[in-house]
Amino acid sequence: MSEKLKPIHGDSWDFALVVALGGNPLRVAVLIFVLLLLSFFLPALFIDGYHIGGLDSENGGQLFGLDPFAGAAIVTALLVSYVICIAPFAVFSDMQDFERLLPSLKNGYELLESWAQNAKTYMPYARLSGLVGMAFGLVFMIFLVPGAASVIGLAAGDEPFYVIAAAIWFLVMGLLIFYLIGKGLFYTISESIFIKWQRDENLTVDLLNIEALTPLTRIAMRRSFVWILGSSISSLYFFTNTIDSIVLLPLFGGIILTALSVLLAPLYSLHKIIHAKKTQELGRVRDAIKAAVALIGSGDVAETTALQRLPGLLALEARIDSTREWTIDFGTASRFVFYLGIPVFSWIGGALVEKVVDSLI
Repeated sequence: MSEKLKPIHGDSWDFALVVALGGNPLRVAVLIFVLLLLSFFLPALFIDGYHIGGLDSENGGQLFGLDPFAGAAIVTALLVSYVICIAPFAVFSDMQDFERLLPSLKNGYELLESWAQNAKTYMPYARLSGLVGMAFGLVFMIFLVPGAASVIGLAAGDEPFYVIAAAIWFLVMGLLIFYLIGKGLFYTISESIFIKWQRDENLTVDLLNIEALTPLTRIAMRRSFVWILGSSISSLYFFTNTIDSIVLLPLFGGIILTALSVLLAPLYSLHKIIHAKKTQELGRVRDAIKAAVALIGSGDVAETTALQRLPGLLALEARIDSTREWTIDFGTASRFVFYLGIPVFSWIGGALVEKVVDSLI
C-alpha cells in the first residue's frame, strides 16, 4: 500500500508519515493514538495537583468517571489519530475503485497520473486552507479550552499550573486537527471537481451493465462517511460539561452538510448522465422499431427481415427502459441513512454507558 500512496498527495506530511510507519493507516492510527495518550498522561503524573481522575468534579463534568481533562484528552487523541490517517486510507481505497472503473473511462489509464498531478498542483492552496482552518480553530479553542486564553496572552493567567499545561497540549492538538480539517475540506472539494470533470468528459455508460459504475457510488459514499465518522468521534466531547455544545453545533452542522454534499452532488450528476444516455438509446431503438413496423405488410424480403428483428428490438427496448437511473439502490441508501445516524447513536449510547459507569464508580 505504501508504494501506491506515494504518487498521490506525495508532498503531504500526513501521507508521508503513514508511508514511513509502514503504510497501513489503521495500524498507524493505533500507534499515534497510544503515543498521544502517553504525551498527555505521563507528564500529568508528574505535575503537582493533577493526576488521572484527580480533578474535583466541581470544576467540570466527567466522562466515564474521568475528570474533564483526561476524558477530553482521550477523545482528542482519538480524533488526531483519525484525521491524520483517514485521508491516506480514503485515497488508497479511491484508487482501487478508480482501477475498477478504468474499463468505463476513455483514456482511463491516464487517470491516476492526472490525479496525482492535480493533487500536487493544488498542494499550496490546500496548505493555505489548512492555515485558515487553524485560525478558525484557534477562535473555537479560546472559548472551549480552559486556560487557552491565558496561554496565548488574552487573559490574566491565574489558573493552576496543571490547567495551563493541559491547555498547551489541547491547543497544539486542536490546531493540528483544524489544520487537517481545513486541508481535507479543500481536497474534498477540489478532487470532487476533478472526479466530476473526468466523469463528464470520459465516462462511457453501458446501460446493460449499470453495475460497472458502482465504484463511483462507493467513492462518493466513502468521502461522505469520512466526515460522518469524524463528527461521531467529535460528538464525544459533548459528554463533558466543560464543553459548550452551542459553540460546537455550527461546526457539526457544517460537517453534516459537507457529508451530504459530497454524496448527493456526484450521485445526481451521474443520474443525469445515465438519464441522458437512456433517453438517447431509447430514441434510437424506438426509431428502429417504427422502421420495422412500417415494413410489415410490404410483402417482400424486407418484411421478413423486419418480423425477425422486431422481437429482439422490443426486448431491447424493455431492457433499456427498465434500467435504473440511479447507481444507489435501496440497500446502499439504507446503509447511508444508518451512517447519518451514527452521531445520534453515539450520543445516546455514550450517555447511557456513562450513566452506568458513573453509577458503578
